[in-house]
Amino acid sequence: MKFFFDNCISPKIVEFIKDLFQEDYELVHLTEKFSASTKDPVWINQLGMEGDWILITGDVRIKRAKPNKRALRESKLTAFVFPNEFSNLKIFQQIGCIALLWPKIIEKAVEFPSKKIFDLPKIFKIIDKLQIKMVD
Repeated sequence: MKFFFDNCISPKIVEFIKDLFQEDYELVHLTEKFSASTKDPVWINQLGMEGDWILITGDVRIKRAKPNKRALRESKLTAFVFPNEFSNLKIFQQIGCIALLWPKIIEKAVEFPSKKIFDLPKIFKIIDKLQIKMVD
């Protein structure tokens, strides 16, 4: 199984996840396979033709904009979509969200390797409320 991260997720995060989890999955950032300016429908269609790709994105337009939505449906890719607010988070917050959700993403990707779109939860709202308390 191969995981593809689009431009809405930093290549640094992809490298971190590779190092952190070191599993038998291939993790690839868009810029490793395509030009950063490649239009979404182009790379979505290419991944669909190759098969066995799971998409991870922070771009909700993937499932809303007509050309993207059509390409995603025709590609038969499974996609995990972070909410809009994800892109406004600091990089360490994004890493935290992905790391916490990664086991569930793997579980669902194994169960549904094609033709499903998953909205990922706003887990960062929980992370923001976490407090470190000083012990006297």
